[in-house]
Amino acid sequence: MSDKIREDFLKNNLKIVTYQNNANPIVSIQLYIKIGSAFENDNESGFSHLTEHLVFRSTLHYPDSSIMAKSATIGGNINAYTEYDSTCFYLTLPSQNLDGGLKIISDLAMNANFSDEEFYTEKEVVIQEKSQYDDDPEDTFVEMIADNYFTENRYKYPILGNTKNLKKAQPNDLRNFYKKYYRPNNAFLLITGDITHSKLIELTNKYFGSWQNVSVNKIPYYDDKIKTGYHFFKKNIQDDYLAFVFPELKEDSPFSYPLSAAVSIFAMGKKSRLYKRLFIKEQLIDGIKTHSISGINNGITIIMIIPKNGVKINKIIDVFYEEHNKMLQFGFEQEELAKYKKEQINNYKYSYEYMESLGMSIGMEELIKSYKKFMIYPELINNIKMEDLVT
Repeated sequence: MSDKIREDFLKNNLKIVTYQNNANPIVSIQLYIKIGSAFENDNESGFSHLTEHLVFRSTLHYPDSSIMAKSATIGGNINAYTEYDSTCFYLTLPSQNLDGGLKIISDLAMNANFSDEEFYTEKEVVIQEKSQYDDDPEDTFVEMIADNYFTENRYKYPILGNTKNLKKAQPNDLRNFYKKYYRPNNAFLLITGDITHSKLIELTNKYFGSWQNVSVNKIPYYDDKIKTGYHFFKKNIQDDYLAFVFPELKEDSPFSYPLSAAVSIFAMGKKSRLYKRLFIKEQLIDGIKTHSISGINNGITIIMIIPKNGVKINKIIDVFYEEHNKMLQFGFEQEELAKYKKEQINNYKYSYEYMESLGMSIGMEELIKSYKKFMIYPELINNIKMEDLVT
């Protein structure tokens, strides 16, 4: 394990993960709250994403939506996103302003105080965002696939929630949601870049030390058995899309990395078998896209096919089955696996170029299981054997 990365805990149980790289005077602060759509009960559908919006509206030290302007004043770029398992707030800025950056992020986590008026304004923004999403045929097709594929697994529910629930939400519903889940024992702080570990603990304690711990009760994960075979779902949309679904295994499965390698070689990117056959050789499609619905739990990879005008869908399906059966019968070539490993390890090396991307890569591993897995990623990839792919 690199001595550049370490972990510490504040007295309130907030975990701090830091990666020191003093090559450039830049630091990235990322706060992960372990709440996303997969943990929402039926009455909270969409609340994680709406809360992400609302905390920017007003906090104790930055009222009237001033937090974005304050971040820019200290040379920072601040943003946030919501996933199935978490909500992340991130701020990248000059390391000389780290103190101010930590103050901003801590205020988002601890001191949101949006008014009723600000709530209703932001709620309309999110409802409009949801409406635009629902009007996109590709997005709605992906949602339909997840809803039909999963049974107990809560990745079946969209991150943006449902419009009906959002419309009936009241200000105190979101304030209670914030107080319930935004707690130090339901979060971790990740800081990468031009830092010194010892000084950083002093600073984080200054701004996060008063964050009060309470018991956080979340609904449990429900997983599904991995589906095999072929399943057909149809949705009437204006454009033609064809999707094939492969399982994604959570990373503590011994088959997680081999399965990802097999799916990638077969169907992901312009070097994949499926692309070479459908696009280059047969010229049946305009392109292939991939959508990943995954996280801490088992998930799925959706291979989205965009047919050429006039091409019969059954022709594409026949080619897919032919290539899929060929893969199951004969497996892969050593050269294909070698190229996959090289590409993955190169991507891993590229993640070190920018502190923000490095932080997100480390943060995702910490969220799933442990940041330590990121540090040995090349070893895990190199350990994939040919027999693992065909198992």
